[in-house]
Amino acid sequence: KDRFPVDCNVVLTKGKYRGCMGQVAGVADDKKVGVKVLTMPPEVPFGLALARSVYESYISSADAARILKISPQLFGRVTSSLIFAQGGYDLGLNLKSQEGLCVAGYTRQ
Repeated sequence: KDRFPVDCNVVLTKGKYRGCMGQVAGVADDKKVGVKVLTMPPEVPFGLALARSVYESYISSADAARILKISPQLFGRVTSSLIFAQGGYDLGLNLKSQEGLCVAGYTRQ
């Protein structure tokens, strides 16, 4: 009764409402209290809807270079690591690295 008076705010730490806010509705005995749980409405599955709406098509690097009207060698340099001589800055897109890493959604292994 003294520890959790009626109408005090609490956070539930056990059960299916763990982590939810609640308000003490009444005290049953020395070890149990009745709590009115303030539940949040479920979130819209944003990530799943976004993933399902994306359509990915693959264009080879040769086709991409032809569409951009540049040579395949220049396209390869721009999309990889392109070190600028003065200062050693990397100006490339780094879509693929020599360690075998790549940017998801932009390259294929």
